[in-house]
Amino acid sequence: MVAINVILRNIKIVGYNCSDSPGECKSGADAITVNKAGHHLWFDQLDVSDGSDGNLDITNGSDFVTVSWTKFSYSTKRTDPVTGSTGHRFSNLIGAADGLAIDVGHLNITWHHNWWADNIAERMPRSRDGKIHVVNNLFTASGNDYCTNSGNLSSLLVENNVYIGVNNPLQEDSDGNMLARGNVFTNTSGSKTASGTGFTPPYQLTPDATSNLEATIRSQAGPQ
Repeated sequence: MVAINVILRNIKIVGYNCSDSPGECKSGADAITVNKAGHHLWFDQLDVSDGSDGNLDITNGSDFVTVSWTKFSYSTKRTDPVTGSTGHRFSNLIGAADGLAIDVGHLNITWHHNWWADNIAERMPRSRDGKIHVVNNLFTASGNDYCTNSGNLSSLLVENNVYIGVNNPLQEDSDGNMLARGNVFTNTSGSKTASGTGFTPPYQLTPDATSNLEATIRSQAGPQ
């Protein structure tokens, strides 16, 4: 079934935490999967955790998706026989594989006022293709590998986000395109810069100031 014009709001969603695939977490289910060209979807005020493969993955030609005021996390620093200590704690994937024709011209996604919290290792989000706006989010997943990624022909605008105590806040692959501006980095290590041109969103949005953003998101992200 293709999801069209759907709003999902004020729900706590807990995945299988690899119990559906104890041999390799990525063979299990996402907590939420958006695929089959679903479009015009809004995920708002959710608490999403412990997806076996991912917490909320958006793939296969899906389009015009907004994710807002949502908290992502894993309950433990689980391990995995294949990925080892990272435990495939990979929260959010955009685009299932490089070079998929179904994704070209799609995967237009906005992430705003979300919180990537405890025990996430990677993919906050990881992006292929598409035009991805990452604005006014909070990242506190200490001990991680990287946070926000631009890869395989994706274009990202990453602005006015707050990264606290994380590694490699920004990861721009050689085939990605990321413009980063107005972000705040506190006690972070690794890559904090990007050299791309990004893109111009087709809507008007004035980003919130970053001065009180951490407190606002901590208190207001998730079901209300």
